[in-house]
Amino acid sequence: MLDEFVFNNVVLKADFSDLSIMESYEKAMEMLAQKAKTDYQKASEMIRHECMCINEAFDLIFGEGSSDKLFENKMNREVSYKALYALHDHVAKSQILANENIRKLASKYQRRK
Repeated sequence: MLDEFVFNNVVLKADFSDLSIMESYEKAMEMLAQKAKTDYQKASEMIRHECMCINEAFDLIFGEGSSDKLFENKMNREVSYKALYALHDHVAKSQILANENIRKLASKYQRRK
């Protein structure tokens, strides 16, 4: 189980084996997909919109103010996306570990029969 997400030297705690945390994660990802926008008048509008959406997602998952800690109150599109990709990887690894632990436990008891 991976309960610490580390990015930009900031540690955020969340157990992605916990139902409420996973629901928050899924809700945040759905929110990002719904707020995806492709038509901007200016590049600065695009950066602001995307960074704000990613900030909102991190705050939804890890608690209010998490994005401020993670991004040091800055809006940098590249950094925001790197954090989002790192989070996706973290959640995937967490799920793989949880599944492996379940299989190990199940096989331990299946051999006893």
